[in-house]
Amino acid sequence: MTCKTNKHIIQLAIFLIISFAILMPVVVQAQTKIYKEYEHRTDLTAMCILNFTIADSVKVDITVLVPNDADAAYELVKDFGFENAMTKEDVEEAMRTEEEGLLRKLVWRNNPKKRFGPITSPDDYKKISVLVYNTAKGAILIFHNVDTIERYKFISSLLTKSLTDKEALPDSN
Repeated sequence: MTCKTNKHIIQLAIFLIISFAILMPVVVQAQTKIYKEYEHRTDLTAMCILNFTIADSVKVDITVLVPNDADAAYELVKDFGFENAMTKEDVEEAMRTEEEGLLRKLVWRNNPKKRFGPITSPDDYKKISVLVYNTAKGAILIFHNVDTIERYKFISSLLTKSLTDKEALPDSN
């Protein structure tokens, strides 16, 4: 009887190991490089959202960085190159008054802190991410896996919709 029990335990262990091995790439993918850079910070909340639905059959991965205060928001503004558009006083005012606005730029997929430049070919969509700064929250959103012009248009449409529909974008809660 103990042989059967041990055999079942071994089969269960093998099943768990295989299941873990299959699911492991999903866990690794859930933590983007930029998320890992900011996850340890106590002055903001870092999140990865996989397969966020932006249209019926279109899903994207998003990294979200939500600061706890205006100082942390201004650090994000500087880190991601928006300091020419937003001074520290602008950040404080926008967050205090919850002034809705989005600043957006194309960045390199593997380095969201570096501006991409103009799109010159359809292959460029595979190289980019869309970086957005939400002025009311001081939050950074990075839309990954753009890949095609159609997906880029869906992301752009979502961003436009989010200006009037506050629930269109992921919430830090």
